[in-house]
Amino acid sequence: MYQTSCTRPAYVQAIIGATSSPTAIAVAAVIGPFFVPVISHFATCACLSDKTKYPSFLRTIPSDYYQSRALAHLVKYFGWTWVGAIRTNNEYGNNGMATFTETAQQLGICLEYSVSFFRTDSSDKIQKIIDIIKASTSKVPVSVCNEKCPPGTRKVLQKGRPVCCYDCIRCAEGEISNITGVVIFHYNLCCTTQHKHSSYV
Repeated sequence: MYQTSCTRPAYVQAIIGATSSPTAIAVAAVIGPFFVPVISHFATCACLSDKTKYPSFLRTIPSDYYQSRALAHLVKYFGWTWVGAIRTNNEYGNNGMATFTETAQQLGICLEYSVSFFRTDSSDKIQKIIDIIKASTSKVPVSVCNEKCPPGTRKVLQKGRPVCCYDCIRCAEGEISNITGVVIFHYNLCCTTQHKHSSYV
């Protein structure tokens, strides 16, 4: 049997791995300047597609860019327009959430909260995230986003929320809404009943 000598240094042809985006990012950043291919079957972070930072990185799995966009379209498909989001606090989670948020806004989906965590976070931080979820109002049946308010109510933007998110507030007694489907930035822009006929001529 032919035996090769292990006395001379071998030239690395390629590196196979890693099985997570954070690890692949670290390896690809170090190996990149030497132009040694780093081929991963599991690292999906969209950031790894940046050839200026990771010139020799390759993968056999699609980027999270497509997964994040598909997730936003899935949310839209089910009619969920007021949602919350949780992500891991690393390149994988933050980049994926950035793509999801951008696509969701384009589709008229509002994000009530977006929180991040890492597996080594303290129990206090995890508890804060749990409290945010419990206190949230992002329940699909009560979502009001990009929908018209019913007659006799007006739209009022939710403070600190995207412009597509508002509440339908009843007009005060003796008043009606004189404009349909308009977002109201100030309180009490309903007209009094004595002027209501002039709005519907």
